[in-house]
Amino acid sequence: MDFEVVPKDGDTAFFARSLVGVDGGYVQIEITKSGVVKSVSRVNQRISGTHEKYTHARLVNNNGKLDFIDLPYRARTYPRFEVMCEVYLHTSGKLWAVSGNHDLVFFKNDQTNHRLVCQVIDNSSPKSKRIAEKIGKGYALLGTKKYDLATNSFI
Repeated sequence: MDFEVVPKDGDTAFFARSLVGVDGGYVQIEITKSGVVKSVSRVNQRISGTHEKYTHARLVNNNGKLDFIDLPYRARTYPRFEVMCEVYLHTSGKLWAVSGNHDLVFFKNDQTNHRLVCQVIDNSSPKSKRIAEKIGKGYALLGTKKYDLATNSFI
């Protein structure tokens, strides 16, 4: 199962919530670095706030020890405020969206298991250049849409 993960207790443990909802909520676990599960519960919302070491990771059993393996992309916590984005869709089903005023991009593709992921833009490249690059790679504008945290999608 894949999770949002942040370190806890001075990096001696992890606090994690499932990326996919289960029975109307998310699985939340606390696990030590040595692989001992401290707690498991079901909660109704995702991890919030900004966490420098926030990541998406897969929980695996590594020779009897539970461990998190980072997924192959950088992520940031999902915003809890309204974000309007220009949404672009590729013919292969990949999605990319860029915010107008919050310096965020969202994307989903094979690497993200087609789950929407949020990322901070570093501003080293103008928004217009990023859009032109995506159009050059076959993306087409779907429209301006609002990010919805409850469904982790655009409406």
